[in-house]
Amino acid sequence: MVEYRLCVWFVVVLGISLAISACVKRPNFPNAPAISDAKISFSSTGSEQVLKLDFKYTDGDGNLGLSPSDTMPPFNRLLGNGEVNLNYYNIVVDFYTRNQFTQEYDLFNFGGFNYYGRFPLLADNDYNGPIEGRLNYDMKSINFFGGERTDVKVRVYIRDRSLNQSNAIDSPAIIINE
Repeated sequence: MVEYRLCVWFVVVLGISLAISACVKRPNFPNAPAISDAKISFSSTGSEQVLKLDFKYTDGDGNLGLSPSDTMPPFNRLLGNGEVNLNYYNIVVDFYTRNQFTQEYDLFNFGGFNYYGRFPLLADNDYNGPIEGRLNYDMKSINFFGGERTDVKVRVYIRDRSLNQSNAIDSPAIIINE
């Protein structure tokens, strides 16, 4: 009799568990990535300065990120004409500094250098489904903006492995080298 009750109890618990899991719907995101809620922070530790960018992402088919072996077209570093291939990068970050006269934010040119980068796969390569989370991206320098106090914000967008580009978002402004 005790075995029968345990068996019934197990079947009831299993049935309830299956019913609850069947009610959980997968999110329905577009296949192109979307980003939001950018946050930025600055730290300086002796010989290194770090701007940390953090933002939320969603992607409908889960193909965000690149593996170290993703270096063949369309992810090769250089184009046939020797120019940099922007598809090599899956995160594009532009810096904007506040103009002291107009108080507007102007695109800052690092003189040929940029903080574009590659972030790793966020889901298994064979996964095809929605993903969401937060992405942290660190940008390092010996001395951002020559050590001068600078009011800065960044604009960021990302690409998935199908080369779908996300929306671009701006971080809040932050003062560095204060």
